[in-house]
Amino acid sequence: MPVICKTVIDWLEEWAPPSLSEDWDHIGLQVGSTDTEIEKVLVTLEVTPEVAAEAVRERVQLIVSHHPLIHGPLVSLNYKDYIASLVVRLIENRIHFYAAHTNMDAAAGGINDILAERLGLADLVVMRPAAQENGEPYDLQNRFVGKTGLGRVGRLPEPRPLRTFAEQVRQTLGLPAVRVAGDPERIISRVALCGGGGMSLLQWALRADADVYVTGDVRHHDAQNALGQGIAVIDAGHHATERVIAPAMAGYLAGKAAAAEELLEVVVSQVNTDPFFLLTPVISADRREISRAGDPVRIMEQAPDGGHPAPGVLEAAPVSRQAHEKLLIYIDGASRGNPGDAGTGVQILDEKQQPLAEKKEYLGHVTNNVAEYRALILALQEALDIGAVKVEIKTDSELLARQWNGQYRVQNPGLVPLMEQARRLAGQLQSCKVSHIPRTQNKRADVLANLAIDEHNKRKP
Repeated sequence: MPVICKTVIDWLEEWAPPSLSEDWDHIGLQVGSTDTEIEKVLVTLEVTPEVAAEAVRERVQLIVSHHPLIHGPLVSLNYKDYIASLVVRLIENRIHFYAAHTNMDAAAGGINDILAERLGLADLVVMRPAAQENGEPYDLQNRFVGKTGLGRVGRLPEPRPLRTFAEQVRQTLGLPAVRVAGDPERIISRVALCGGGGMSLLQWALRADADVYVTGDVRHHDAQNALGQGIAVIDAGHHATERVIAPAMAGYLAGKAAAAEELLEVVVSQVNTDPFFLLTPVISADRREISRAGDPVRIMEQAPDGGHPAPGVLEAAPVSRQAHEKLLIYIDGASRGNPGDAGTGVQILDEKQQPLAEKKEYLGHVTNNVAEYRALILALQEALDIGAVKVEIKTDSELLARQWNGQYRVQNPGLVPLMEQARRLAGQLQSCKVSHIPRTQNKRADVLANLAIDEHNKRKP
């Protein structure tokens, strides 16, 4: 039997209770009714005309979105009005719409926890606790007390320069660039973050003694104000810091339906709703590179008259590096305690299966499965940096290999965004094959993963 819409809503609100939303927010079921049967759900960051068309094409009955569609009372349904036209289109196709916005920002395991985990932060605390955690009346049954609220603050496994951490943010979120305010050589240890546009919470980041604040939608004067109060800022964009939630919500709903033995198909929108693209430096004498977060790189040819780049666009000489047609990569993730101290190891061989490079990374306190996925991501990032066209990756994690090849569904909300990031990186290659091998054939990657942990522990005071 199909699932009743109210059941899907109950599942979502079990994770992100409406009481966690901000007073000004408009969340919940905005289009449709709770008693309708739902067979297919589309999960997205927000609804645009392209997403609405996708929902119609996919024959879904419910859209679950992070951003609300209706932000205030609709005084009319004028077809020429942008929001009204979207509402009308959903109604015409009998598509329901539900939004989990600031309640999902504040929820345990929501956007900010996912961002913090992906950036490898340890010793996490809530930056601005939810109202019920500040002594105000609340539901005593809330099992997430102490874990809910806006933003997160955590510690990096190892202090590093601001420029290094900013590059980590860029790579982790799959961005062509991030904006950074602060001394590039400043050593960063304590990190505050808030997905979306979080500069209104700057004072909370300052109270937490953070060295840097990671968020989006940073204005010029806000950045100057932050610097004046002694904190650096990394603007990773509104879209990029929030898009991690769509696959996480999809995985969560699929898992709830499976556990309840209910028939419900859940899909993640394939539409990139980021309204911005980035015009990057010229990469050759006659081509300019344009990219948008989550999109493949596109090339815009220079004007036929040979005109110069637009004002503010810097010219750069082509970067020379040796490209490799195919790489063989062994990966491993190790966690001592599951969760516990964790590290990744990557061994890269060239076309002739000769050693080309080795990488290791300490991850902090995470599970073994997270470590395995982070090893896969590190391998793909290195392969792209080297200039590989095809990669063959070997792992002794049967779970990772089976999930990558579609034999197992990724249901853990913490693994879903990692799979999304790995798929996005692999999409920049011509081919990417992941296969399982016995641990005995993966000794060097295992050594590197454990070496990353040992080297970190030796440096502890």
